[in-house]
Amino acid sequence: MLERILKTCALVLVPLALASGVYADERETCHRVPKRVHRKVIRQAPRTIDYLIIHCTEGPSAQSAIGALQDRGLSIHYIIERDGRVLKETPEGKVAYHAGNSRISNMNARSIGIELVNWGEVYKKKNGYYVTPKLIKYNPEKYGDPVSGRNKLWAPYTKEQMESLAALTIDICQRNKIPTDRKHVLGHEDVADKQDPGAAFNWPWYIKEITKTS
Repeated sequence: MLERILKTCALVLVPLALASGVYADERETCHRVPKRVHRKVIRQAPRTIDYLIIHCTEGPSAQSAIGALQDRGLSIHYIIERDGRVLKETPEGKVAYHAGNSRISNMNARSIGIELVNWGEVYKKKNGYYVTPKLIKYNPEKYGDPVSGRNKLWAPYTKEQMESLAALTIDICQRNKIPTDRKHVLGHEDVADKQDPGAAFNWPWYIKEITKTS
């Protein structure tokens, strides 16, 4: 599965060799993405990983997500494009600043973060759909019809994204001995005052997929 979903992409800076379909931490089977210097320093940290946190980018691409994160001095470990491509932004051995003001102590140091490229919440107006933060016109033909849930509309995640996320999750959890349950595999909304991955994220399917090999 991993060898199938990890493809060359335009954002690749340094392609890393496949290692028998396994992310061997510093020999990842994905590609690094370009990055500027973070204002908030990412420190090397021998650490115990207890949690996996799922985010959405609230934007159209991995490239726009990287720019938005770095402009705010933030970072993430992985980004998954809509077509299922997996990109690495920060090595797992380093702390990425993605959890925000978490309700769980020292969450950044204890977690790995994954961003899914997705517009996030969608707003219906008289003349069509829009997304935040600047009320950009949302194109359902390109990004899919918004999904209704929790009294909100949300841009849909793609099948390719969800399959890639499940495969990546299984690999990360197996290597770091993270239980594949909802106490350890979390959404950003579970740990901070956020709403991602949002109403369109299919938690039942995802948890079922990542527990198949448990």
